Amino acid sequence: MTTTPDLIPAIRRAGELLASAREGLGHLFCGEIQGVIDLLLAAGLRDTAIDVITSHAMGDDDADDLHHHIYLASTDGDDDPNELAGQMVDAQLRGEPLLKWRNLLPSGEIAAYPTKSARDSEAPYLAEAWNATILTEVWDRSHPQDESNQGWALDGTVKPTA
Repeated sequence: MTTTPDLIPAIRRAGELLASAREGLGHLFCGEIQGVIDLLLAAGLRDTAIDVITSHAMGDDDADDLHHHIYLASTDGDDDPNELAGQMVDAQLRGEPLLKWRNLLPSGEIAAYPTKSARDSEAPYLAEAWNATILTEVWDRSHPQDESNQGWALDGTVKPTA
């Protein structure tokens, strides 16, 4: 029988094994891997969580993927993938949203993005597709954290060209 003190080393070993299965983690959905990340962080295994995210991100080649910006960093060499994964983990530990940039659609839906450039490149397309002004927002802990704002602030608008 496994006792509570045995769980942390067992979780660590499982996380390390997952992180070493680099190519395999890329086939999991972001939501599936997030459960593993939650478990690792609950066990206090920040570095292992970063390794798992970095390994998983190697398969996030779709621009809509949560970890796509880490994938891009691994392919273009401009940023350190481990540093970007660490920023995501640290944000989660602070209780911040993982996707800090978003477009507000006329339907009331929200399209969230991991990077400002991803959000900004999508906004003109959305404005044209909806034939409406798209509001852009950014989350920051320095913004009001009251009931209505919750750290979000309007930082721009994008209008359709027609």
